[in-house]
Amino acid sequence: MTTLGEGGAITTNDEQFAECLRQRKTFGYVYGPQPRIVSIGFNYRMTKVQCAVGLTQLAKVDRVIARRLELFRLMHALLEGVQEIVRPAGIGPGHACHLYVLPLDTDKVRFDRAALLNALKSRYGVGCAIHYPAVWTWEALAERDYSEQRARCPIAAKTCREMFSLPLSAHTTSEDCDYIAWAMKQSLHELNQ
Repeated sequence: MTTLGEGGAITTNDEQFAECLRQRKTFGYVYGPQPRIVSIGFNYRMTKVQCAVGLTQLAKVDRVIARRLELFRLMHALLEGVQEIVRPAGIGPGHACHLYVLPLDTDKVRFDRAALLNALKSRYGVGCAIHYPAVWTWEALAERDYSEQRARCPIAAKTCREMFSLPLSAHTTSEDCDYIAWAMKQSLHELNQ
């Protein structure tokens, strides 16, 4: 769901949590006869236009999620038997199917994720993404030394080197899925030679 950029809504039946959220979205203010700043907050207030777009998106969210679930199941079936990747588990009701993320099983291949993504893009025009890279790879945190954390988290480090997202959205067609799966299989076959 989009609201013209980042943004969204939170629902809760916990009044204390709701008050905390109201404070955080408005610089930590508590409004009353004398406004007070009682916590550290941010400017997360939405404009009326963003709210209108959000309400329009909310009206079709079930349809969009159903379509994404349909595409995820199709892609899951199309990639069945591809040994070099690990298909996502647990795709079903309640899953928003936001991203179709899967790892390249580097224990079964002689190449890395970069080689696969390059082959997909350069040979077949399939652009994949790497969502949420490891914290220790962020330029913004380059001055910090994360070598100890990386050493203590070898599975997380390996996962971060292997994971990527296929280009699926609610606008992807079944034909697009067929092509993406075919391109994936072709790329893996070529790289395995």
